Amino acid sequence: MLRLSGRGHTVTDVDRASAMIRASGFRLGLQMMTGLPGDTPEKSMLTAKRIIELGADCTRIYPTLVIKGTDLEKLWLKGEYQPQTLQEAVELTSRILQLFEENEVDVIRVGLHPSEGLIEGKELLAGPFHPSFRELVHTFIWRKKLHNLMKNYPEGGRIYIPVSPSQLRHAIGYNSENLKMLQQHFEKVEFFEEDLSSEKKPVVIVDKKMPLPAKNSLKSFAEVHFLESEGIVYKTISGHPDIFLCQGREGIVAAPSLPEDIRVYIERPGISVFSGHSDPESVYPGSAKYNAVVTDQMIIHNLKITDPAIIEAFPGREQVHVNQGYTRCNLLALSNDCFIASDRGIEKILTLRGKRVMFAEPESIILKGQKHGFFPGCCGLFNGKVLINGALSFHPQGEQIRQFILESGWEVQELFKGQLFDVGGIFVFDSK
Repeated sequence: MLRLSGRGHTVTDVDRASAMIRASGFRLGLQMMTGLPGDTPEKSMLTAKRIIELGADCTRIYPTLVIKGTDLEKLWLKGEYQPQTLQEAVELTSRILQLFEENEVDVIRVGLHPSEGLIEGKELLAGPFHPSFRELVHTFIWRKKLHNLMKNYPEGGRIYIPVSPSQLRHAIGYNSENLKMLQQHFEKVEFFEEDLSSEKKPVVIVDKKMPLPAKNSLKSFAEVHFLESEGIVYKTISGHPDIFLCQGREGIVAAPSLPEDIRVYIERPGISVFSGHSDPESVYPGSAKYNAVVTDQMIIHNLKITDPAIIEAFPGREQVHVNQGYTRCNLLALSNDCFIASDRGIEKILTLRGKRVMFAEPESIILKGQKHGFFPGCCGLFNGKVLINGALSFHPQGEQIRQFILESGWEVQELFKGQLFDVGGIFVFDSK
């Protein structure tokens, strides 16, 4: 598609440049165009997913237009290129916009800026241009939602629709199109502003590098926020929550360097946040100061490196020393007496204390930049379920692990049907 469009770069060039930008500490913005020569809706969706995978902070979405004096004009005049219709562009862009919003990529522009030449038709020959293109896209997104109301409610009667203040104009629609649609079905239609943010969902903090299907699974029941950091610890674990957070019944101990955009989401009513004394260091063992496991009875960690705030925040526990600093990476506590470990030293110490421990070999766990990850680093706990970033069928002990979890009183929830991927744990905070 890049070759057909006469671009002088390849996909590999984009990947390399994106990595260099992020490694230099800059925000990454990637622009995408739909409807280029050789493009299809399916290819455009794959492009959007790749932009997310590359770690873009922001993006622009431009439907392709045929402008005077361009090579595309020649293809169009010869009948070798057919641009999208306005409706096709609106429908595809709505899907892409929602995908970006779900993955916290800021969409800073949708549609080409309506210059004087475009509005007056001096430059534009063909293509899906509209001076309020983004408004059309938001109108279409809401139109699909509201259309279900007409399916579920009989004609006539009155309907009152709560909408957050920021979405009110989109719900009513461009030129009130959505309101007019509903008025053809209902006797009376009224939108009213309501702050819907009070609806409590659990907050989930995960590595931004988590595979997209797993992210989407989490979003089906939780408010998900993606952690990333630059220049604090080494790249492989830079987005791992267990590097910056230690969780126990009383609350959370957070490293001072926890990114502020993550801190604001865990500092909410019902969740106690304690400040750590010092930041993780760039290399091990200093990078593992917060990587402890806290149960109602024990603090399990390499106590030589434990940040003192963890001992202070979770008093009255037995302090169990293990040699492995990355304890949370290697240990999942299903209860005070039942654990899954990927470190033989931790397994031995807990077994000697009379605990029930299953060893899950780590070699089959993916952790980019390392030989392998660890099974507990794929996991989190919520509402009686062990959330797993991947499918147990990809682990040689998959069925034994499943049985162990079930026998321990938990259910298994695989977030996607792919290889197990260590993301430094799935941290769930429920303020209810």
